[in-house]
Amino acid sequence: MSPGDREHDQSGDTERDHDPSQAPILRTDLNNYSVDPQHLLISFWIGCFLGVKFVTPGSYGWGMRDEVLSIDQREQRLVASERMIARLREVQMRDLAELDVAQVATGDGSRSLSEWVAGRLDISVDSAKTLVRTMRRLQDRPDLQGLLAEGSVSFDRVEALSRIPE
Repeated sequence: MSPGDREHDQSGDTERDHDPSQAPILRTDLNNYSVDPQHLLISFWIGCFLGVKFVTPGSYGWGMRDEVLSIDQREQRLVASERMIARLREVQMRDLAELDVAQVATGDGSRSLSEWVAGRLDISVDSAKTLVRTMRRLQDRPDLQGLLAEGSVSFDRVEALSRIPE
């Protein structure tokens, strides 16, 4: 394929000039709140495994080289990525709740779920404690869990709101 040829993504849109060094592009819509976070997570890991970059409509350039992004495009990409992080955190909250019920940490010989999470996720004990505390608070706050699942608020905001009694 010559440099002037265009490559088409699955939707048929002309996406970018063909460049063998660029990974294929997978479209996902982070602004579509009906997207199941588990599917996002699965798609993300499949994409990582296959070397696929994610493109979000409205983010303009997740598949583009950084040097061609405008300030506005970078801002949009930053916001879109935070929404994805919030959605993935909600998936973590659900999974942690199930792992807590199953007493996986105790079964693995850990003294606490926080200690187990820190080791499994390779994060600080403080970060793990925040995840576990927030997960436990969200058990009684489906409203906050829903906001996190939508990606409409950040994990940090949900963590702070979860400390306020209903």
